[in-house]
Amino acid sequence: MLPNHCYNNADEIELFVNGESQGVRKPEPGKYHASWRVDFTPGTVKAVSRKDGRIVATDEIRTAGEPYRIRLTPDRSSIKADGNDLSYVLVEILDKDGNLCPWADNLVTFDVTGSGRNEGVDNGSPISLERFKDNKRKAFYGKAMLIVRNDNTQGPATVRATSPGLLPYTTVINSF
Repeated sequence: MLPNHCYNNADEIELFVNGESQGVRKPEPGKYHASWRVDFTPGTVKAVSRKDGRIVATDEIRTAGEPYRIRLTPDRSSIKADGNDLSYVLVEILDKDGNLCPWADNLVTFDVTGSGRNEGVDNGSPISLERFKDNKRKAFYGKAMLIVRNDNTQGPATVRATSPGLLPYTTVINSF
């Protein structure tokens, strides 16, 4: 049996595992979560939150397959061409169906060309000894971060991420 915690401020939450309800729970007074203990089964876990009887939120996660590709998501796709503006690029390791691979620790290499430069990398691991000023970083729980700084010129900065055995990903951050 594994614990499943659903955090929110709804009146009640219903948990589904592969479409089968695991029951409705109400958060304890003063707390923002409800808990279930369920057997692990590959598939889908869905939480449905209700307030005053109305559905106010739904969240769903699926069991991930093997790491297959990289996805880059900049927090901003346009930054100022002042040499100081930054874009924080979320790096995710996904399976072939687009699910985050939470145990992936693939080494990802970054190449930034055009009007930007790699300002630093991280992954949130409290025990990582990897350098922040580098062109590569291991994923931690399937994620990492790349910071792109404008190089004081206008135009696009092309960001490419690669990792052995994974499909690469390229994104563009424009500077104006």
